[in-house]
Amino acid sequence: MYRADFERLNLSLRQALEVGDFEMACAIDAQRRDLLLAMMQAPEDARSLEVLDFIETCAIENANLCAELEASLGDLSRRSSQSRKMMQAYNS
Repeated sequence: MYRADFERLNLSLRQALEVGDFEMACAIDAQRRDLLLAMMQAPEDARSLEVLDFIETCAIENANLCAELEASLGDLSRRSSQSRKMMQAYNS
């Protein structure tokens, strides 16, 4: 159950990042964090070694996706700054 939901959210997050929908990406990331929390709060018998390994894999993927998001936001900020500078130069 958790694995399919998390993989679906990862796919949606990647799609949101690809199109530059950062508001959607942040909303999806919040859902992913809630799901990870739910997995960790599941009864101990539900947290088998397989589930814990999956959570570790999720944490690694989460770090990679966060790095991609930060890079995308940095790129957007740079492009915005360049556009602003060009507009200021044009208006001068």
